[in-house]
Amino acid sequence: MTNYEIAHSFNDLATMSASLNVAIHSELRFLSKDKIKLYYQSPNAREYFEYFNKLATVIECDTVTNPFSTGGDWYSYYGEKIHAADSPTKNILLMDCDVLVVHNPEPIWDLDFEVAVSPQTPFMTEMVKTEKWISGWNNLFKSFNRTPRNHFELGVTFFKDGVLQEIKDDYLELMKHNLPINYNFYDKEQLAFCLALHDRNVKYLTHDEIGDFRYRTLPFYEKIYQWALEPNPIIWHIGIKGLGVTNFD
Repeated sequence: MTNYEIAHSFNDLATMSASLNVAIHSELRFLSKDKIKLYYQSPNAREYFEYFNKLATVIECDTVTNPFSTGGDWYSYYGEKIHAADSPTKNILLMDCDVLVVHNPEPIWDLDFEVAVSPQTPFMTEMVKTEKWISGWNNLFKSFNRTPRNHFELGVTFFKDGVLQEIKDDYLELMKHNLPINYNFYDKEQLAFCLALHDRNVKYLTHDEIGDFRYRTLPFYEKIYQWALEPNPIIWHIGIKGLGVTNFD
């Protein structure tokens, strides 16, 4: 059995805390509360700290990067994932707050990778094929004297054998830069991770392993055990729809 922990980065913006409540209850079926780490940054409220600290291990953090673009003119922290690199645990499953762990993710750790990442959404799959994207992407890596690699998303990311800790300083340095790639939506945090991991063994997981609920045609269930009756995926990225999970049994 692999020694690993699950990490979430969160604050009080929008529905993040409500989504996280669903995520934690699904994870507690496989891990103890000391193996679920919540990195809590501003804005934060005492009531959330006290509630989540009963379920998991909450670690209050200062912000360590400048606000970064999450699309258009809106700039926000919405949680800094790099805080998870402060953990001494070498194997870390770093996830967004709007996820539902349906089955034990233990089998993923047996695969050959240093980093295993979420499948791209259909939108991103088409975006990265455009000439404008390819040009901007290659120029971005060239500007840092790095070899371009395929773009990946960070919604569900497995870091093995201390890789997250190893790239922390490089990531923080990259976040000081503008990192433009010339299209109308980008997540600077993802770009910094892609650059920092340019020479690592990255495995791109499949939709049978990590699903995206936006493209699901089957019914949405209110109870966690109902999701577990389906053989796959191991984890659903369910977004705001996940707030409809109201029974944690």
